[in-house]
Amino acid sequence: MFWASVTLLVLLMGACGVDQEDSVSYASAESIPATTVASFAAATDIEETLSDDEPSVDLATAQAALGEAAANGGDTTEAAQEVSDGDSATEQAVTASEQEEPAEGPDENQAPTVASDSSEPALVELSTATSPAAFGRDVIYRARVQVEVADVTSATREAIAIVQGVGGFVFGQQTSTRPLPFTEIVFKLPPEEFSVALSRLAQVGELVDQQITADDVTERIVDVGSRIITAEASVARLRSFLETATNLENVAFYERELLTRETDLERLRGQLRTLQDQVALATITLTLTQRPASPIILPNTGLLVTAWVSPEGEDPCLGEKAITVERDATVAFCVEVANQGEVPVVDVQLSSDVLPLDDNPFVLERGSFDRIEPGQFLTATVTEQVVKGRLADHIATRGLGILIEANAAPLHPDNPQLAVINDRTRVMVTAQEVVPSTGVIIHAWVSGRGDDPCLGNKDITVKPDDDLVHFCLFVGNPAQAPLTNIELRSAVLDFQSNPPIPEHGGFERIEPGQFVTATVTEPIDKGRLNGRVATRGLEIEVGAVAIPLNPDGLEMNSVTNTSKVIVTAQEVVPVTQMLTSVWTSAGDDDPCLGTQDIILEPHQTQFNLCLEIGNLGETTLTDISVESVSLRLGDNPFVTEHGNFDRLEPGEFMTATLTEPVEGGRVAGRIAARGVNVAIAVTATPVDEEGKSLDDVMSGTQFRLVARPDQSPNVPTGFGDAFQAGLDTLGTIAGALAVVIGGLLPLSPLIAILVAGYWWVRRRRRRGAESDPSRSLASADDLLAERPNSGADPTN
Repeated sequence: MFWASVTLLVLLMGACGVDQEDSVSYASAESIPATTVASFAAATDIEETLSDDEPSVDLATAQAALGEAAANGGDTTEAAQEVSDGDSATEQAVTASEQEEPAEGPDENQAPTVASDSSEPALVELSTATSPAAFGRDVIYRARVQVEVADVTSATREAIAIVQGVGGFVFGQQTSTRPLPFTEIVFKLPPEEFSVALSRLAQVGELVDQQITADDVTERIVDVGSRIITAEASVARLRSFLETATNLENVAFYERELLTRETDLERLRGQLRTLQDQVALATITLTLTQRPASPIILPNTGLLVTAWVSPEGEDPCLGEKAITVERDATVAFCVEVANQGEVPVVDVQLSSDVLPLDDNPFVLERGSFDRIEPGQFLTATVTEQVVKGRLADHIATRGLGILIEANAAPLHPDNPQLAVINDRTRVMVTAQEVVPSTGVIIHAWVSGRGDDPCLGNKDITVKPDDDLVHFCLFVGNPAQAPLTNIELRSAVLDFQSNPPIPEHGGFERIEPGQFVTATVTEPIDKGRLNGRVATRGLEIEVGAVAIPLNPDGLEMNSVTNTSKVIVTAQEVVPVTQMLTSVWTSAGDDDPCLGTQDIILEPHQTQFNLCLEIGNLGETTLTDISVESVSLRLGDNPFVTEHGNFDRLEPGEFMTATLTEPVEGGRVAGRIAARGVNVAIAVTATPVDEEGKSLDDVMSGTQFRLVARPDQSPNVPTGFGDAFQAGLDTLGTIAGALAVVIGGLLPLSPLIAILVAGYWWVRRRRRRGAESDPSRSLASADDLLAERPNSGADPTN
């Protein structure tokens, strides 16, 4: 019964097989015999019993379950035949198959198993009689095997030969040689040879790891096949609808739907082909790794290099690590190479980054360069010259570090390929540096248009416009070191846009005792040089910066020096002049038509003043102010009649008037009875065409004023009348004394007559002056005649 069921199941699978080139078709469920369906269901139940959740099961477990089903084939078939009677009968058949125990002892149809206590890896061999395919199951076999071998290349060839011997082939390969040889090969082979190939591949080397999986995809294949049948039917119906459709909208709709259905159908066919290919060929991934070689224990090896240096005449092996010598001296070096390893070293070689050992090699003092035994050493010396601060053409004035390195090959009978060993050390040699004196001098001269600037002066005056200024610059080297990179600097002169032109020498280099002369020309425009005002004297500083070189050609600290010249542009100052005139009058008379001097009668209590200010210069006068110590200008200011005090243009004038009171012969508190000089000062600020204020200008004038007081005839007024009365009294007394003396002396009559006559004349003149008004006016005229001339200082 079991073999009959198997035969029917195989026939059914052959009828329902999928052609990879044509579309797949399946028979309907009604045409399948009941016995075949029951056998298929029993096998399905067995598979589900083995694993309900995981589609991928262990291959050994699947083989044991299938063997158990084969042993109970008769009962399973009978239970399967009852499936057509109802679900209950099917459940009973499944239960019977699950509860049936396999017969004791080995079964020739059952797959062999490996004892758990075996030291060899578990290997699985599947026979065609007990494989799942014999029960209509579709299983995908996969395995990963890692094997460690002595030689990856030969093991790879052997593994490929094994797989090809069972009908398989190489599907992919990846090989690497570092850090250890490694290869990974993917094999494809028939499923029935899967177990045989695994067992043989594990014997290629030492098995490290093995993973085997079996994936039952029977339901997935059946499901995909069913969906293909449905999709084919749907596509056929849509094609029939499309052939009978007449409406354009329906045609478009059917074409879109047909395209979608055909796409889905092709995708399902592809999934089916993929599953069938995976079922048809098992996959084994073999990893071959190189077995690491046994470690080699090498002997200890090592060199120790020590070096010393000393001046000439001293033992260099008793020298120092660093020395200082003269600029021209001889230096001796000593090197000691010690073998600190466990094996001899041969072919000892010394090298240096400074010392020219090819031309001047080390001289052996002790030991040998050919061989140094463990714990032994060699010493060698060499001598080098220091010339002008250089050792082997290397500058030593700032300290020269010299590297000395030793290389040797260890000698070992068991391992002749030991690596070369080395060691290195350093010594320092410093040559005394002779620092030369450094310095730079600079002189500058300046001259006007057409003159030689190098014969010019330190200070010149030029025209304010359209004039040229020539500068001569002298840069000398008074020291011992050459000067390079000479640069001229100035805050006024722009040497970048207008560089100096060398007349002698060059600015690249100046040797000791040499010099450079250069000239540069700058214009003067409106009293400015390079935009700087020069009308009040422009001080121009020129500096020189240079870099000295020491005897080794190295740059030293820069040196600098400066020089100054002064350029003054003539300032064009416009003419500024102001004229002031004054007139006076009494009463209601117009003062501007009056006189410069005035006599006021006792009944006149005020006088009038007229001030005229004229601008005789070339600039506008502003902020005009009037001052006087004899007038009360603060309380009684001038009244403008023409023009104004704020601004007075060139050629114009202004007039202003003032009325001043007279009280008791006094003007502004000053006594004017005997005459007073009244001074007036005028100050103004000139403004040039650019609106710039110039120095203030001043002008002054004055007039004489006499104010006669109102006095009684015989009453002396003032100090003068009292003085005159005193003289008269003294004359009277003198006359009386003369009469007395004249009577006593012989000439007394004559003396008395002369004194009496003088007294009488003085008395008569006094009385006549008091009674005659015209005589008093003549006295006032005499006072006016005493007025100083108008050219006096107006502030007096």
